[in-house]
Amino acid sequence: MPDKSLHSIDWDSIWEKAMERTTLKGEGVKFWDKAAPCLSKNYSCQNNYVEQLLKRMMLGSGKTILDVGCGTGTMALPLSKYAQQVTALDHSPAMLEILGNEIRGRLITNIRTLNVDFIEADPKVAGKHDIVLASRSLPMGNLRKSLLKMEALSSSLCYLTWIASSRKLDEDVCRIMGKPYFPYPSYLIIANMLYTMGIYASTELFEVKNNQVYGSLDEAVDSVLRGREIPDGQKKKICDYFSTVMKKTSEGWEYSFTDRWALIWWQKTEI
Repeated sequence: MPDKSLHSIDWDSIWEKAMERTTLKGEGVKFWDKAAPCLSKNYSCQNNYVEQLLKRMMLGSGKTILDVGCGTGTMALPLSKYAQQVTALDHSPAMLEILGNEIRGRLITNIRTLNVDFIEADPKVAGKHDIVLASRSLPMGNLRKSLLKMEALSSSLCYLTWIASSRKLDEDVCRIMGKPYFPYPSYLIIANMLYTMGIYASTELFEVKNNQVYGSLDEAVDSVLRGREIPDGQKKKICDYFSTVMKKTSEGWEYSFTDRWALIWWQKTEI
């Protein structure tokens, strides 16, 4: 028998309140435009996230894929090798500019970019796709509306990933800044919301081994804070701390860690 008690819970409200208190979240187009260069450098080829996700997806050369919140192309670029067409959607022009340069530089012909907010995207413009993917990018607004939009734009499969572990480095940075640390909302809220929507999604946790290399300690701070401006005194304290937990190499400062991600996916259903 279905657990009806889950239907009495306002998962949207729980998600929204948890998101509001999240300490190091990014908000707004201007924020992500500014963060684009850091994310482009530090999300590429320095962990096995892409490999881990690709091997868990049901891909095919004849399929079309919508990459929601594509950023600078962490998933869109490799997905272009497996799909007939990839639509890379993001609300940040700076992210898409970096992705566009990569597309042209690699002579890729099956990626189209779409600069629009996912929630507000016209379905006729975004188009229906075999697969809709929200990789580390589930829109920060109304959770139910986001999931319904994914469902509406998919003709076959929906995939999303969400962080399933807190990060000690983020927690330590908040401590140095004198701020309480609140991680992103739990992936279980997403799974429970889907359940109450009549979508019986599969959930799998996978580990990602990260090996970030920064040219300088200042660059490391900018990356962790995603370009946030902080007082020089606080930045120096964080730099001093990073010098004790990061390894100095000929290439810069190296930081290795393992985190855990949740993959939530489901076959298209009629709601």
